[in-house]
Amino acid sequence: MSEPLPEDWSPEPVTVESMTSDLHNLGVEAGQRVLVHGSLSALGWVCGDSPAVVDALKCVVGESGTVVMPTHSPGNRDPTKMSAPPIPESWYDLVREQMPSYRPAVTPTQGMGAIAECFRSYLGVRRSDHPQHSFAA
Repeated sequence: MSEPLPEDWSPEPVTVESMTSDLHNLGVEAGQRVLVHGSLSALGWVCGDSPAVVDALKCVVGESGTVVMPTHSPGNRDPTKMSAPPIPESWYDLVREQMPSYRPAVTPTQGMGAIAECFRSYLGVRRSDHPQHSFAA
């Protein structure tokens, strides 16, 4: 099976400039706080991938606005609660002992998508301390 061509994703490249225009058309303005949970693939072929989306969001809300995204890491939990997939009961003690602690700057997001994973590492972005249901702003 071959990889889809860029023109299969969208009729033209999605750029920081086009996303900025689209966000303005949706009513997003400088100084606003926006909660974003986005899908990179749903946008089409994005020139610059996730960083371009984050750049467009930051450009639109400006220095006086705030972008917020969920940066959940649900795998960071008690092994008895792991269900997708469940782990063997015989592993519980070892997982409890060896699971790295949640570290906002290091622990990756899970199931939040490429945009949120990219956003959490941007300079000036702070991530909350909840080990499973964090947000970054």
